[in-house]
Amino acid sequence: LAVGIVYLLLLTPFVQTHLVRYITQRIEQATGASIRIGGVDFRPMRSLVLNDVLLKDFKSDTLLYCRDLRIKADSFNLIQRSFTIEEVLLNEATFNLWVEDSTNATNIEMWLEALQKSKPEESSGDGIPNAEGPGWLVGLKRISMRNSRFTYREEIRDTVEYGVNWTDIDCRDLNVDVGGIDFSGSPQRMEVANLCFVEKSGLVVKNMGGR
Repeated sequence: LAVGIVYLLLLTPFVQTHLVRYITQRIEQATGASIRIGGVDFRPMRSLVLNDVLLKDFKSDTLLYCRDLRIKADSFNLIQRSFTIEEVLLNEATFNLWVEDSTNATNIEMWLEALQKSKPEESSGDGIPNAEGPGWLVGLKRISMRNSRFTYREEIRDTVEYGVNWTDIDCRDLNVDVGGIDFSGSPQRMEVANLCFVEKSGLVVKNMGGR
């Protein structure tokens, strides 16, 4: 009965909004980055839809904006502590990647490093001991992007008169499917299919794939 009540509560917009607000606040406190989510539609153990997702980096520049982000669940096992995501779909997203010259690190690497370092501090700060036993095993089958944009910029950029400037890339009309994701071993594996985009230099890529 209690599980049923919790499930019904999670379906209400009020609870969903406050749950997302709590999670984003914790991530902001841990990383120093800014996160904003315009809307949420959560179906426990089935799907999560986030609208107008905005993630800013340490320079308050946009790292990721996604008008419509959908996460579809595949399987969930509480006893074995496993959760598999069928697909993460980003529709009308803008992903901006830049490289800092002094450290040669990207803004996403800095964000993930700050998030990783925050884990022990969060546990001790709450006064809650870490649970014994293995952690959760999370799997991801596929990532897809539709009608999106990707930019890559180095802090010190070259000047190129013709062709692609590999220190200043801007790809629009980006569509891609990434599956077969396996980061468990070495080398890490993934399969890229249906890659299409138009780079600002005029380079057009249609239906590229590989693994």
